[in-house]
Amino acid sequence: MKNYWNKKKVLITGGAGFIGSSLSNNLSKFGCIVTVIDDLSRGVKKNLNNKIIFYKFDLKKNNLKIKKIFYKQDIVFHFASRVGSMNYYLNNEYQVMKENILIDDTVIENSINSNIKLFFYASSAHVYSTQISNKKKGRGIEEKDAFPANPPISYGLAKLIGEKKLFYAMKNKKNFKAYIGRYVGIFGPNQSLDLSNGSLIPALICRIIKHPNKYKILTNGLEERSYLYIDDAIRCTKLIIENNKKLKSNIFNICSGLSLKVNEISIKIILV
Repeated sequence: MKNYWNKKKVLITGGAGFIGSSLSNNLSKFGCIVTVIDDLSRGVKKNLNNKIIFYKFDLKKNNLKIKKIFYKQDIVFHFASRVGSMNYYLNNEYQVMKENILIDDTVIENSINSNIKLFFYASSAHVYSTQISNKKKGRGIEEKDAFPANPPISYGLAKLIGEKKLFYAMKNKKNFKAYIGRYVGIFGPNQSLDLSNGSLIPALICRIIKHPNKYKILTNGLEERSYLYIDDAIRCTKLIIENNKKLKSNIFNICSGLSLKVNEISIKIILV
């Protein structure tokens, strides 16, 4: 099969972060000319290979230098976002929503003005309401279940606003195509190990390494979570863009079909 990615000019915002850096390195190996914008608030530049063009910018503040980076790109992958643990989201609701909306404004506006033809938006399962997410029986969560909207945290609402903005842009702007991946529980190498601000799996791994005799989870452990390894998430992300002309939908859950209770995950980590 012909290499879809060879010589493509690809811009990845938040490209030094966990998912962004994995995608950046992968596409670079497949012959893409990859450019990354990241403010390094969570991203790590050394995670990127030396073929990748890197710019350190805060995307909350649009300027002429940022605008020029978007010019003549073929595809934009938008991963830049203020992210953290659930406690971080709950304790910084206003700031998270404010900053993520500003970041999205900068990236979407510059993509439209630069005539970007293909745009990928990294969204989240947090767009779904608490009532839907806590369902114990019945069918799995489908993309249409995001409405009527009632995300439990401001991060999810900001992502949902970003999604709607893209659909309005596709409706009003000729030749602008956007695809949305709602990521669910992605884990793997280079993920943040910050105990106070990291995702569940790396936080638990870090906790058992640092405090083997005081290992405990913060809840009763009965909450069910679904997790997907980073390589599978990258494969799915690429397939969405590779097959964009055949797709009948613009929104996709990027997740596994397996769910585990938090205490089951904790036991697996202990036994490894």
